[in-house]
Formats: sequence, C-alpha cells, structure tokens
Amino acid sequence: YPLMSPSVPGAPQASSIVPISCGLRHTAWQIAISALQRNAVETCAGLGDESKGLEIARQIGMVTYRSRDAYDKKFGREVVEGGDYDVEGYLRYQGKKFLDRFDADTYVRLTEQMDSHDVFRGREGGPDYRGIKSFTIGISSDVLYPVSEQREVAELLNGSYGEVESEAGHDGFLLEQAEVGRFIREFLETV
Repeated sequence: YPLMSPSVPGAPQASSIVPISCGLRHTAWQIAISALQRNAVETCAGLGDESKGLEIARQIGMVTYRSRDAYDKKFGREVVEGGDYDVEGYLRYQGKKFLDRFDADTYVRLTEQMDSHDVFRGREGGPDYRGIKSFTIGISSDVLYPVSEQREVAELLNGSYGEVESEAGHDGFLLEQAEVGRFIREFLETV
C-alpha cells in the first residue's frame, strides 16, 4: 500500500516509522492491475454476479503478491484431479475465501483510493518528514512494490533501508517474519 502522508499540521505526529513494501504513489503498472480488478467486478456485476467479479479480482491480486519463482516452486506445472493445474485450484480457493472478508463495493473503492493516493499531492517540494526517524524494508523479489520503490521511500524519508532476501514476492513481508522482525527490532533499539 502507498506510504501515508505526514499528519495534518498541528496534529500529533509519529516520531518514527517503518514502511514495509510500499510506495509513495501507485505507478502506472499498479494502477493497471487495480483497473483489471475493478473491471472484473464491474463486468460481472453487469452480468448479475458481482461476487464472481470479486473472486476474479482477488485472483488477479494473488498473482501479484508472490514472485514467479515462488509460484513455480509451490505449484510447478502439476495437473490435479479434474485436469486443472494445481495453481488454478489455489487461485479459485483464494477467490472464494475472500468473499467472506470483503464486499465488492468496498474492494473497488479501496483500489480507487490506493491508486489516487500520492504523498506529493498538494505539497510543493514534497511532504515534510523532518524529525521522523525511519527504516524502510523492501523484499528482494517484490514485483508489486519493487525494491526500487522502497529505496525511493527511504531516500524521501532520509532514513535507513534494509532488504529481505526472499523469493516469496510481496508476501515476503508476511512470510519472512524472522528477518523483518530483526530489522524492526534493530531499528527500534536506535529510537
């Protein structure tokens, strides 16, 4: 998700932050992914099956959360009972499971907000993060928020940067808890 802007002038502000696998604003590539997800929801809603659209939107998202190597390692080209590839069943399962946690309208609005968010909007020269200590963490194989974006965040914040080596993709920030936790603990000891 995009890095949030500093608080409203005069309001209390954090003294330290640890951005993990996020960007300053969505890139055209990230907006394209969101657009495909919204199109799935809206097209299926027009056909009377909004839930199916949300399932497909989640499946699209799931592909971006892992790296190609992670998918190859977990699923390969294995065909399961019924003639489908194993990865197809995984994506269907994730899509159906998502229906218990989200509704289509909320999902569409969330993707729109993420796409439109930009920490530079309305701030000549960019947002002011002075006085906020930071440590930005990137995941080496993250295709959704690549490490180049993590370095951009760290540079804007004038903070430190650490990279977790992982083939898990974006989900590496969840799956590589030991390494992410180590970075956070070491940073918090300096705050």
